[in-house]
Amino acid sequence: MDYENQSPDAGMSRIFSRVKSVQEKWQLRDMSAAQMRAVLAGDWEKVAPGAFTDDYPAPMVANRIKVMSRDVAASLAPLPSISCAAYNSASDAAKKFAEKRGRIAMSYVDGSDLDAHMTDFGTGFNTFGLGVFFIEPDLEAKAPRIRVRNGADVYCVWDAQGRTAWAFEEFCLPHYEVSALFPGSADYLEKAGKTEGVVKVVRYSDKDRTVAYLPECQNHILIDYKAPIPGESQYVCVALAGEGDTFTGVPRGAYDDLVYPQMADHEFRMLQLEAASKAVQAPLAVPADVVDVPYGPDALIRTQNPQNIRRVGTEIPQGAFAASQLIREDLAVGGMSPESRTGNIQASVITGKGIEAASAGYSSQIANAQIMIAFALEQAIQKCFKMDEHLWGRTKKSVQGTEQGAPYILEYTPSKDIKGVHSVEINYGFLSGMAPNNALVFVLQAQAAGLISRDFAARQLPVGMNVNEEFNKIDIETMRNSLMQGMSALAQSLPQMIQNGMDPTQVVHALAQIVVGKQKGKAIEEVVADVFAPKPPPPAPGTEPGVASDTAPDAPGSDAGGGSPLAPDGLVAGSQSLGPNDRPDLSMLFAGLSSAGNPVLQGGVSRQNPAIGQ
Repeated sequence: MDYENQSPDAGMSRIFSRVKSVQEKWQLRDMSAAQMRAVLAGDWEKVAPGAFTDDYPAPMVANRIKVMSRDVAASLAPLPSISCAAYNSASDAAKKFAEKRGRIAMSYVDGSDLDAHMTDFGTGFNTFGLGVFFIEPDLEAKAPRIRVRNGADVYCVWDAQGRTAWAFEEFCLPHYEVSALFPGSADYLEKAGKTEGVVKVVRYSDKDRTVAYLPECQNHILIDYKAPIPGESQYVCVALAGEGDTFTGVPRGAYDDLVYPQMADHEFRMLQLEAASKAVQAPLAVPADVVDVPYGPDALIRTQNPQNIRRVGTEIPQGAFAASQLIREDLAVGGMSPESRTGNIQASVITGKGIEAASAGYSSQIANAQIMIAFALEQAIQKCFKMDEHLWGRTKKSVQGTEQGAPYILEYTPSKDIKGVHSVEINYGFLSGMAPNNALVFVLQAQAAGLISRDFAARQLPVGMNVNEEFNKIDIETMRNSLMQGMSALAQSLPQMIQNGMDPTQVVHALAQIVVGKQKGKAIEEVVADVFAPKPPPPAPGTEPGVASDTAPDAPGSDAGGGSPLAPDGLVAGSQSLGPNDRPDLSMLFAGLSSAGNPVLQGGVSRQNPAIGQ
């Protein structure tokens, strides 16, 4: 299909009625969102008209709501790992098919610059109670794009599974931007007198169509086209868990109840400033024998009772300071943001137990939010797969990407390489919310006990990596280390070879050639293959060159009848059992916990060579 304007039909009246009914239902959300926007923008006069003076036009306390909102949004911004699992883990073809789909999914994320906009998604999700993605086709690049929309402007309806059935957003744009985004609307705006200020636009999307229109201009339709995702809305909306009802209610932001505690904190601070000002500017109390009271620096007051000269005290109830502290604590509890997040640590810095206890609520909040973000991102990428296959199924594409610092070029055809398989794995790891050291100890202990596999453990790590490719690199590194260890064992065997009367010159020459090859930048496997390549046997006496001889060739690096230096009795005892990496396993180093439950991060290496008997 073409992504073009299409003529409206009678179904538009149903869309208009849907939009109106949901907006009426979400009126409380709109009021809270407008108030929260004013708080984040520092426009306190809209929040509490008349509460400020010309001397103090803004609160005299830190905007804790804004600080908590930015902190949580920054914690939610990192993207999870995105991969596609093979249905048959024993099949190499299935693994390659899944790996290619995983790279296609990452191309959707990279092409959308999603990592740069996830902070906005976290703000909308946590502060306004609704995180929103919009999947739109990029006609120039012929690829789907994931856009982050402001959750305060979007209204949606979910189905029984919590997926977006249909949604719309209402936003305001200057008239010239409307004319630029929707060609053909300039003449209508001029006729309607909308040539100044902003114009309200509504964009609606369901499983059948997407429509944009002007609600203030007799619902003039700007664009109308069939749904580019078969049977799916272009919107993906997820509500903040625990705030409102995902199916029937209206989402609420995490800080909707903290606006007036913030204002109360400001009032107490203003009263404390007023008390301090009155205490400094209080009148002087002097004895009766003082007739004139001079003012100014170094002024002299002559009296027989100097101890009676003082300023009139202003008594401040201690309960006022306690009430102010309680309000600040309520703000921290209501926002699930401990004082340690602001650097004001009230816990013991020696044991750290208080810090860990205060941060437990914050960690659980982040872990819970990551579950919903993963759910939203999974739906968004699935819709990208469907859109890519539906609109450009037979178009051969080439995308570039970077995986673990190494660039790659991927060529794919959606109908061939997606083939109706739209599943994707979005994983923050089951270790989300745990301290990094404790998480590492937990994984290593579970793996050492045989409870989980290496593949599962690697997929739980909070880093973006291609697990199959990483295991392939690990196998290559292990074999290279084995070759290096074998060459080291061969070098250690030289004294024993000399004691046995063997000629070590060929082995020394081979080791020297390996060093020279490494200096030239060759891989260890390439150098070893060249140095120890079998040489063709010399022709036997009386036979022509090229005719096979019944005499077997001598082992490389040995004289005739001298034995092989690679024989078991020619190696130093114990040199074969040092392991490919010649160091303890990582789980032996890290998988330990103290009696208090803290990770024990200690390790030691001990090497012993048995004495060779005479």
